[in-house]
Amino acid sequence: MSSIVVSVKPFPLDSDKADAPLQTEAGRKAHQARLLGRYKKAVVRVCFPDLWILQGSFRPGESLKALVKFVRDNLADPSISFYLYTSPPKTVLKNGKLTFLE
Repeated sequence: MSSIVVSVKPFPLDSDKADAPLQTEAGRKAHQARLLGRYKKAVVRVCFPDLWILQGSFRPGESLKALVKFVRDNLADPSISFYLYTSPPKTVLKNGKLTFLE
């Protein structure tokens, strides 16, 4: 199984998570809706082990499944097994239901 590095820059947060007040689910959804309106696209760079870089643009509300499909569509052999992760620190992206905003 080969590994692929995904370079995703974190979105700026309004406050530090440690000092942020607790929010209701409705408050979190409203905050996410404001962020979706602020960011029009997420640019993702995928770095391959042989130093090739694949770059794509996605809507912030799209799921990580769209990224996996994008990478698989651009591989020479789409049946190859791979996983995506961010770094630093190395965090494997397992949940395909997460969006780029999350």
